[in-house]
Amino acid sequence: MAAPAVGDSRPRPASPPGGPATSTSGTWVYLLFGKAAPLGRLLRLDPTLSMRSVQCLLYLVLVLLLARRSRIFPPAAGFLLLTPQVWYVFSYVHGDALPFALAMALALELAGGRAASTPRSSACLLGLLAVCKLNYLVLCAFLLA
Repeated sequence: MAAPAVGDSRPRPASPPGGPATSTSGTWVYLLFGKAAPLGRLLRLDPTLSMRSVQCLLYLVLVLLLARRSRIFPPAAGFLLLTPQVWYVFSYVHGDALPFALAMALALELAGGRAASTPRSSACLLGLLAVCKLNYLVLCAFLLA
């Protein structure tokens, strides 16, 4: 799409030429960040630090989930604790940590068999993952196959 001519008063779409912005793409993790910033101000924290705390909380929850389920798939705990790429995902404020945590939780649910998961919890995780980030729809198809 070409730039509008000088003086052209016709309305233009709000999305940039490359596609919609991340904030309008339905990635709802940014809503969590938006809620964390005012909460951090109440605790006298910098908004960026409070948003990073959301990421750290996700990582902690994932580590605790893996510790609880480590007898199902022990190498997963090592992957989560020893891989710097995973630390990177959880160390910056962006929309990748939540879908990654949901994908790992879903994989653990499905790897555990009937004793470890319920259809309701697996469906809930799958639904959250499907609306969390479009890149993970491929993983959803892989896990359902």
